Amino acid sequence: MRSSIFVASWWIAVASCTVDVTLARDPAADAHGQDVGDDADASSSADSAETSVPDAELPDAATSDAGADAAPQQWLRVFVPTNADLRGIWGTSSRDVWVVGDRGTLLHWTGTAWFSSPSPAGAVSYRDIWGSAANDVWAVGVDLSGLLSVAHYDGRSWFRWPLPPLRYAPRAIFGTARDDVWIVGGPFEYASDSVLRWDGARWNIVRTGGRATRYLDVGGTSPNDLWIVALDDTLLRWRGAFELDAATLPVAVVSFELGLFASGPEEFWVTADAGILHRYMRGTWTSVDTGTRNTLRNVWGVDGRTLWAVGNRGTIVRFDGASWSVAEEVTPRTLLSVWASSASDAWVIGEGGTVLHSVR
Repeated sequence: MRSSIFVASWWIAVASCTVDVTLARDPAADAHGQDVGDDADASSSADSAETSVPDAELPDAATSDAGADAAPQQWLRVFVPTNADLRGIWGTSSRDVWVVGDRGTLLHWTGTAWFSSPSPAGAVSYRDIWGSAANDVWAVGVDLSGLLSVAHYDGRSWFRWPLPPLRYAPRAIFGTARDDVWIVGGPFEYASDSVLRWDGARWNIVRTGGRATRYLDVGGTSPNDLWIVALDDTLLRWRGAFELDAATLPVAVVSFELGLFASGPEEFWVTADAGILHRYMRGTWTSVDTGTRNTLRNVWGVDGRTLWAVGNRGTIVRFDGASWSVAEEVTPRTLLSVWASSASDAWVIGEGGTVLHSVR
């Protein structure tokens, strides 16, 4: 993407329920992705240098109550150079992990140390992060004016992707390919029936055709198997067009704290209150009691059978394909997101700069 240089433009066209939002690079942008002509952003634009912070895993660890066939899993606290709430995590491997959060936090784990990158848009509250590769990473958030802010990492540096003013508070970002990336959320002032999609050239506003609501999370396994879950009991499916009522949650969602993870075609998990996970598999819902009463906020899985969910009161639950194990009050902080590269290498993040790393 950095190999092409564009001129920013803005136009709206309605076709197939899609409003195109053409968003592109300024041809005068410098090598570090700074938006030339925007004095407010110039002082905070990211350059290629990062601040190194050595890994500082503390020796004390919390151990989960493992199931009969599960090996115990310990969670070590990891020092990072911020006490901001950390909200989104994504990586390509055990040696390439990104974490984003409030106050413009962009942290990178390289396998031996943490690096802190300056935010290209200042004190943005970053809400989530996703990428297709180590040189194609997107972070989304909201700035101090309440406007959507999108940043892109090309493998060398972060730059702020120029957007027209759009009052849209993102909740999550997810993609299935370099040219198929989605942002879900909604405006502050009112509910909406729109989400955003990157097609490899521009960000488009896509109308879902459903009732106005707040979209909370998105996940899938391919461009033709992508799901979006909303504040009420709505689930939307995208297969080249949105299918309404493709599947309805077994209970209405009345909380913003909800996560979705797709573990296979037409198979995904949705978090809920009181330690419940709802599992959808080819048209059938099953509600699973994970063994905690705490609200679960985010869920992630690997290898088709290992699954983690995290939530309130420092709760982490893990499924090993046969049984659930529960670790409660691993930290007094609320845990907001989880990501893993394998069954033995998982990361959990949360409030107050909390970062936990699994040890098995």
